[in-house]
Amino acid sequence: MLYNKGFFFKRLYDGYFQVCSCHRKRNSLVSKRKKRRKKSDSSRLIKSFNELSPGDHVVHESHGVGKYLGVDQLVIDGLKKDYLKIGYSNDDSLYIPIEQMELIQKYIGADGGRLKLHRLGGAEWTRTKAKAKKAIEDMTDELLELYASRIEVKGYAYSNDTTWQKQFEDMFPYEETQDQLKCIREIKKDMEKNIVMDRLLCGDVGYGKTEVAIRAIFKAVMESKQVAFFSSNNNIGATTLQ
Repeated sequence: MLYNKGFFFKRLYDGYFQVCSCHRKRNSLVSKRKKRRKKSDSSRLIKSFNELSPGDHVVHESHGVGKYLGVDQLVIDGLKKDYLKIGYSNDDSLYIPIEQMELIQKYIGADGGRLKLHRLGGAEWTRTKAKAKKAIEDMTDELLELYASRIEVKGYAYSNDTTWQKQFEDMFPYEETQDQLKCIREIKKDMEKNIVMDRLLCGDVGYGKTEVAIRAIFKAVMESKQVAFFSSNNNIGATTLQ
């Protein structure tokens, strides 16, 4: 049963939950909104550099797949600088100034141990990129046709937010980020259109994606629609439940 002062789910045992009213929880939560700390994006770059170890396969945007061999100091035009040493086929090597390391990225794939190195100056990498570009163009054409047909299919248009929706959102104990508010507005706007909704929400860990999803779920449930909620592991599911 739903109450106009909100509800929460109480776990009974694995797979079974009880819906409970939360008459006395709302006021305490609203009055104690906590500011979410913003995380820095710089940690991603540092982590990526630290994870690059000698023997790792890397991809250079112009020369293809090579093997990272370490950092060497070279004297060029009287200047001593650090260079990334990348090994290629036929024992060729490419030296990249450390400040230009954005030209390479770590290779991620299941066949890293059996990966064939490209040859410096060869045409194989150029052909590989051309083949990938053609595959992307073909996929793009297919997606355009798919979405053109989907937009003609009539979907369910949800109503504007109700009072219960506002009360439910007021229970969120943090101050929403600008990105959260933007995504919430856009998703609700999509839901209120009479076309088939197709949206993917992406973001780093800890940036509030779950709260955005839960508000959309509540909006759907308020109109007697069923919602499937999947999580990648039990911890995420338990955290969301709490």
